[in-house]
Amino acid sequence: MHDLEDAVVEGFLPLTELEDAENREAILFNAVEWAGRKFDEGELGAAFDRLLTLPWWVHDYSAAARDRAALKNLTSQLIGRFAKASIAATLEAYGSENLLIRFGAEVIVPREIEAEIALLKGAVAGFVMSLPTRQPVYARQRELLTELLEALWATGTLHLEREFSDLFDEADDDAARRRVIVDQVASLTDQSALALHANVAAVRVATA
Repeated sequence: MHDLEDAVVEGFLPLTELEDAENREAILFNAVEWAGRKFDEGELGAAFDRLLTLPWWVHDYSAAARDRAALKNLTSQLIGRFAKASIAATLEAYGSENLLIRFGAEVIVPREIEAEIALLKGAVAGFVMSLPTRQPVYARQRELLTELLEALWATGTLHLEREFSDLFDEADDDAARRRVIVDQVASLTDQSALALHANVAAVRVATA
């Protein structure tokens, strides 16, 4: 959801254009393709309508402080909406919190929530990620994440947060340990990933 917020703030995704009826067909087409045709346009259109009628949905945006606050609230509300629905569905499916341990259960995401996420991700992809000018940025991001994963694997628990360090030590084999490294990186924001990459690089240079 932070991709949506960033796209709006940077001017790539004007919210008025997102809601413009003339753009709806293209938005739904992009969302269907982005989701690998898991959903059809009717299902994603219904998801679109649900989102637009939410009481905290933002229908326009400027750089004003009030609008910035409303957009941040939208991001928080969407994350809460998706997380709460998935928690409720997972608890309902497994019935007991005793089953909710690492690899003991799978997160259940309601299909309607998946459709809403696919719609928003597809909209961002259509307005931003498919732009030729953005491709070098994404290529560098992939390169940076690959470097970070390789560096964390090479340094073991040295740069891992305590939670992931413990899981790394408890892992039974290299496959499980690699999964811990991936989970660590997946938990990072863009800025924290950049900071950790720089820190790991600095340590490796200092100890070389």
